[in-house]
Amino acid sequence: MMKLVTALFASVKALSEDGKCRVLVLRGGGVHGAFEVGALKAMVEKLDPKEYAYDYVSGISIGALNGAFISTYKKGDEALAVKKLEEFFLNNDFMDYLDVWPGIWY
Repeated sequence: MMKLVTALFASVKALSEDGKCRVLVLRGGGVHGAFEVGALKAMVEKLDPKEYAYDYVSGISIGALNGAFISTYKKGDEALAVKKLEEFFLNNDFMDYLDVWPGIWY
């Protein structure tokens, strides 16, 4: 398995100008989604933009949703993506999502 992963990454060309390939991987687990937004917000506020301009974004569960949201923005627009993602989390009530799946969650 490790040889396959090594071969896969060896075949991928680094897209950043500095020769680095930056990958953002977001985890799953409900409440971690909001935490990820906070961590991403801190990154775009504290780091040089080239350090958070990701070449690849991946995630699972809520991380996949956050990653998909971020991926809709062009490379270089990460700060705007995080701002919009934060607005999404702040302006929507969790209970609104439960109404979509009545009987499953409660």
